Amino acid sequence: MQLRTDKLIFIEKLFLIIYLFMIILKIYMCGGMQQIDYYTYKIDQDGYQIVEATIIGINEKSITLRGYGIPYFTITKLEVCYKINGKSYIEGIYTYDDKKECKEIKLAVKKSNVKKVKRCIPYVLMKDNFIKTLLQAMKIFGIAISMFILLNLFILYQKKQESEKTLKNVNEKLERDKEREVDEKIKKQEMILSYCLNANRISLSRIRIDDAMKKLNIEFSNDFIWCLENLAGQECFFSILLFSQSEEGYEFEQVTIQLRGKGLPYNYYVIARYGENYLCGNKESSRIFCFSQSLGITNTQYTTIYDYILKNVNEYQCVK
Repeated sequence: MQLRTDKLIFIEKLFLIIYLFMIILKIYMCGGMQQIDYYTYKIDQDGYQIVEATIIGINEKSITLRGYGIPYFTITKLEVCYKINGKSYIEGIYTYDDKKECKEIKLAVKKSNVKKVKRCIPYVLMKDNFIKTLLQAMKIFGIAISMFILLNLFILYQKKQESEKTLKNVNEKLERDKEREVDEKIKKQEMILSYCLNANRISLSRIRIDDAMKKLNIEFSNDFIWCLENLAGQECFFSILLFSQSEEGYEFEQVTIQLRGKGLPYNYYVIARYGENYLCGNKESSRIFCFSQSLGITNTQYTTIYDYILKNVNEYQCVK
């Protein structure tokens, strides 16, 4: 689709270049060429001599555009005969279309090259045809602008379609990733629950969890809340998670408060000991982080708390 849009933009630019060329060509053929020829003579007037020339033939060719009622411009070639030093010369010239009704005209002949001729009189029809030429050029310019606008609108429509398709593909991919993530999470939760001893299955109420968040002035991630609800009563996980309880509350609450005095950011809560350091969670991310007094918060290999539990659960007596 991007290739298609680039191609349309190229066509649009090419289209404008063609129309600008047509306007310039129109001005050149309807007076510009004749005046340029005349001014070339005037600049080097001493290098030319004026002679009388006889028109012996006229050849006209009309250039008509499709859908254009009148010729866009007419190319008029005059065959003229003139004499220099008693010798006759015949040349074809294109800059005397306003003198085609005459029998004789004046020519400026280059002294150093008798076959090189220039117009030696101003082009009067340039003034007479100025408004007509201008209107025709404006008509072409108007058509060009209209086509440009239509083509540009079509290009914008194509870009919008491409953007919508890209956005749709991104959203679909995000949705698939989200579904896959949910499926993986459920699978991991089921694997973890398979280690639970049903006889000791005690769920932590949401009220107690809310009290813990209020006590720490922080919100837990959904993954950590699930662990509290399903694993807080399972002693086999106490070696993995700080879920043991005393009169002062759960161990993870006490450790979190203690570590805040040692530099733990207030938007983190502790979930486990990790050697001499501690593993922490964050409401804004499902990842597990490591906290140490020397380094602060750093990343770990664990994408979620479930990955941490499953990697470490077999090292302890968490079996039915």
